[in-house]
Amino acid sequence: MTKAQLRTAIKREARVLTGATLDPLIDDIVSDILTDYCNLARFYELLQEDVPVTLIDGQAAYALPVDYHHLESVRYGRGPNPTAFRTVVLQPPTVKQTWATGWPRFYRLTAGPKISFWPHDNIVIADKLYIDYYVTPSSLYTTDASPFPIPRLESAVKKDAIARVQRFHSANQESAMTDADAAASFNSSNAAE
Repeated sequence: MTKAQLRTAIKREARVLTGATLDPLIDDIVSDILTDYCNLARFYELLQEDVPVTLIDGQAAYALPVDYHHLESVRYGRGPNPTAFRTVVLQPPTVKQTWATGWPRFYRLTAGPKISFWPHDNIVIADKLYIDYYVTPSSLYTTDASPFPIPRLESAVKKDAIARVQRFHSANQESAMTDADAAASFNSSNAAE
C-alpha cells in the first residue's frame, strides 16, 4: 500500500469527510506511530549493511548517515584491503578513556548524531570502517507513491492512526477499540520475526 492509499484508508475508516484537509495531520500521525514502533523493535526491512564510513587520520568522531535511526554493528579493518575485521563494541561505563593510542576497540554514540571511537590515535585514512544500521522509516516514506516501508506493520499503524484521528474527532469509545486492535496487530508483527 502506498502512502496515498494508506491515508485514504485511514480517512475512510475514521469517517473523515472527503472535503476535510487532514492529509498533513494524518501523514504526521502515521510518521509518529511508525517511528514509535521502530523505537520498540528492529525491523529487517530497514537494515542497511556494510555502509562505509570515511576515516581521517587520528580522528575520533564521525557523522552518522542522515537516515540513521539505530546502530546494529561496527567493523574496523586495517589497511586498504583488510582480510579480517575487528568488531567494535559499545563502550561500557567501566572503561575510562585514559590513553588514546591504538586502534578502535569501543564506540560511543554522541550528539550530532555521531559515532566516537576509542582508542583512535592509530586510525589512518587507508583503514576501513563499516556500519550496519537501521534507517529512520520516514526516510523511505516520503512521497504519495512511496510504498509502506514495513508491510507487516501496516495494519497496526493504520489502526493506531485511525484511533488518533477518532480522538481528534472526540470518538473516544471507537478510539479505545481501535487502539486495542492496533496493539494486537503490533504483537502479531513481532511474531513474524
